[in-house]
Amino acid sequence: MDDKKQLEELLHKFIIIHQCGNSVQYQDFAALEKEKSKLPQKLQDNYFLFEYINSDLIGWVLKSADIIITRAGANILTEIIALQKLALFIPLPWSGANEQKLNANLLV
Repeated sequence: MDDKKQLEELLHKFIIIHQCGNSVQYQDFAALEKEKSKLPQKLQDNYFLFEYINSDLIGWVLKSADIIITRAGANILTEIIALQKLALFIPLPWSGANEQKLNANLLV
């Protein structure tokens, strides 16, 4: 199944808040905005796409989430512990001294 079909299938069942970043090399945000615009309106309404989630929005995002899929940086782990949220951690394999994997392992 291609990425677009997977996204559509998820959006039929879930509201997704997606922070994608925007690398210069891959132009992630622009590419995802383009894909979002091709979706039916109901699915677009279920997809909140952000280049970055700033400090004004992070409280709403974390409070609203039933599950958080994230890297395993120390800040987000602390927030997840404080809010007692269900989370799936995907540590960056190239993080310094493997810190993200170590962080995630603390919560296992």
